[in-house]
Amino acid sequence: MASERYSSKLLLLNFPSNCHSRLPKQIEEIHSPTCPILPGPGNPPWISELTSADRIEQDLYDYGHRLWGFVIYRCTYQSNTAWTKFLRRLVADTEDVLEGADDLLDHLAITVLEDPGKFDGATAAVVREHFNQWAATAVEEEQGTTAQGLVPGLEGFQRYRYCIQVTQDELDSVLADDYERNGFLRMIWRDWKEYEPFEEDGERFEEEEEEPLEGCTLEAVGWMRVPFWGVMFLPWSHLRDPNAWYIEYRRPPAIGHF
Repeated sequence: MASERYSSKLLLLNFPSNCHSRLPKQIEEIHSPTCPILPGPGNPPWISELTSADRIEQDLYDYGHRLWGFVIYRCTYQSNTAWTKFLRRLVADTEDVLEGADDLLDHLAITVLEDPGKFDGATAAVVREHFNQWAATAVEEEQGTTAQGLVPGLEGFQRYRYCIQVTQDELDSVLADDYERNGFLRMIWRDWKEYEPFEEDGERFEEEEEEPLEGCTLEAVGWMRVPFWGVMFLPWSHLRDPNAWYIEYRRPPAIGHF
C-alpha cells in the first residue's frame, strides 16, 4: 500500500487490488472514527434545503463516517506519465470545485485501486465484481463502523454503492480536454444486475436489443459516462437518492447529467 499527497488538501491513496484501503496511521489520527464531520453552522440536521456541499456534510453526519469520495479503478496502463497527469488534473479540478469548503477537502479520500494483471482492459462487469468484494469490508476498515447510519432508511453510503472506472477512452478524453469540459469518466453502479423481461397486468414486456456494450444489449447496462468536471463532488449529493441513478442514466456513449 502506498500513500502520496498530490496537494496540501487532498489525500490520494493508491492500493493494489488485493489490499483493503486501511488508512495510514497518521491519517487515522486526523480522521478519528469517534469524530465524524458535523453539519456546518446554520445547517442543522433538520434543514432539508441544503447546498451540495451541505448535503455531503450531512451524509457524513448521518452515517457517522469520516471519509467520503468515490473509489477509482485504473484500467489502463499504457503510460504512467499520462496517469500521473490525469490524477493531478483530477485533484486540481476537485480543489477548484470545492474552493472554500475546507472541511470537505479534509475528509475527502481519492482512493485508486490498481492491478495491471486484473484491471488492464477490464470490463465494467469485472470492476463491479471486485468492487462488491472490496465494499463488503471496506466500510468497517475505513470508517470504523458497520452501522448503516443514524437516519433510518438510508440506502448505503455512496462511496460503497458507486465507483469510477478509467479506461484508455476516459483517460484520453480528460487529457485532451483543456477548456471545453468535454472529458468524461465511467461511473459503475454496484447493485446492477442483468434483468429479464417483466410482466405487468399479465402482459409481457421485452426491450428491443441495443448495440452491444461489452456484450450487454440491454438499455440499462449498469454504468454510464459522467462529466469529468466536478466528478468527485457533483454526483455525490444526487446519488444519495437511490432513484437518482435512473433519472440521470444515459446509455453510453451518451453522457449522464449531474
